[in-house]
Amino acid sequence: IEQAVNYVELCRAAREFVQDRAAKLIETLAFKLASHLLRKFPLEGVEVEVRKFVLPNTKYVSATVRRRISG
Repeated sequence: IEQAVNYVELCRAAREFVQDRAAKLIETLAFKLASHLLRKFPLEGVEVEVRKFVLPNTKYVSATVRRRISG
């Protein structure tokens, strides 16, 4: 249990990170968020999907980034 990730804290950290950013591209935001979570939490890898609800007649557009700790 010592190596378990506290997902409440992970969600809180992700929310705070996104709120403090003014990224124009969802791809950039997804990449930076993935990097931030890998630095902050004991994760081997992470997959981040950022959705943007901006286009008419479309549910959303999204960007997905998968990152793993190298080494």
